[in-house]
Amino acid sequence: MRTCFGGSCTSLGRLRVRSKTDRGDPRKWRRSMKVQGRAWKAHGKATRAWKDVRVRSTGEPRPLEGVPSEVMDMFREAQQNILDLNQSRLLALEELQHARSRIADLEERVMEAEAAAAEAVALAEARSAAAAAAAAEERSAQAQRAYHETTASMEEGSSAKNVVTLVYKTGWNKAYVHFRTKGGEWTTLPGRLMDEHEPGFKRVVLDGTSVEFVFNDGKGNWDKRVDGCNYSLEGRGTYMVSDGNVSKIDSWSE
Repeated sequence: MRTCFGGSCTSLGRLRVRSKTDRGDPRKWRRSMKVQGRAWKAHGKATRAWKDVRVRSTGEPRPLEGVPSEVMDMFREAQQNILDLNQSRLLALEELQHARSRIADLEERVMEAEAAAAEAVALAEARSAAAAAAAAEERSAQAQRAYHETTASMEEGSSAKNVVTLVYKTGWNKAYVHFRTKGGEWTTLPGRLMDEHEPGFKRVVLDGTSVEFVFNDGKGNWDKRVDGCNYSLEGRGTYMVSDGNVSKIDSWSE
């Protein structure tokens, strides 16, 4: 074996032989042993330097002494797998953070959409209620106009003909007028059923200008004048009967 150090090469085998031959002279022997020790140290340094150069040139990790290459390969593979796993974990954490941010944004949008939908529903309900109220008011106005027009027309007809129109204020559900014209016969009980045009008021048109009459509810209850006599009137037109009194009116617009 030859070792190079200090610019010169020395054979370790020759150093051993020389040390054996120099044992007779202690000084030579010690000097020979020192030289041999320096040679072994130089050999070790040279070996390590060569390995370092090889590792730097190839990029391979320094092999552990006494460890099989298969184990080193497994170690390198496991180390690479750990690095890949850590990288994947970092990527997964980033994606999770991004997903949480997206979820929070979507939840906020959903809350805003729900609030807008509730406001739209409330507005639509308010508009529908207002429209329904307006329509009901318009229908009521139309019905009142039609009723007044019909009443006025009938009153005009009553004034033009020999008829009388009775408007009776009562709380009965049904009201009958039992009457007779001048020189005629009384109607069959309970009498003629009166029409109801408005709550609390009944109405009927009778032929003739001289009429005697009373009211009943068809159940045995009767309504006469305050003095207990039958109602009576002379002359065509429209008459209001209320609380036992009869009064002539120009038109019926209640």
